[in-house]
Amino acid sequence: AMGTIRAAGRAGMRHVRVLLASKAWIARRDGLTLASQIAPTDLGRTLVAGLADKNWAVRVHAASLATALSGSKRREVEPALKALLKDKFSAARLAAYKTLVAWDPHGAYISAALNDPDAEVSYWAAQKYMRRGRAAKLTPEAKGKLIDSIIAKLRSGRWQQIENLAIATLLTLGPEAHDALYYP
Repeated sequence: AMGTIRAAGRAGMRHVRVLLASKAWIARRDGLTLASQIAPTDLGRTLVAGLADKNWAVRVHAASLATALSGSKRREVEPALKALLKDKFSAARLAAYKTLVAWDPHGAYISAALNDPDAEVSYWAAQKYMRRGRAAKLTPEAKGKLIDSIIAKLRSGRWQQIENLAIATLLTLGPEAHDALYYP
């Protein structure tokens, strides 16, 4: 059925709207996918509604789909994505951070994600620093804050499931990270 709706193009939007209004979260999620593929003029508004959906999986999917937006549609969706950073579900916050960082890789969102209360979100941010070579470009003060933040999370037990990976990530920050970790 989805292939038929997709093939119908803009004429299929009538069916997409039915999916988006469904009580079933999976239908609403599929409706978002189809809307993004058909690319209606109101895609920004459609994704904003998806970002506010009552089901966390639909919000996550809407945030992921928003990554491909540009121009005015991106500006239309950005406030809803920023609001999603306060979602009670960490998967929704992570999806919002991923999209916002994709849009603005040098912005403040990676730092904000590092301070997220969820271990998975903050660890994703720490990994982003390492993979993008951002740690090498940090000022000594900023590098010290990053090291302190990672060590605090390790010591708090919040990263217990990923402790070895977090330590390996931390040690890529250089000898000062090693000393801070092992000689507090």
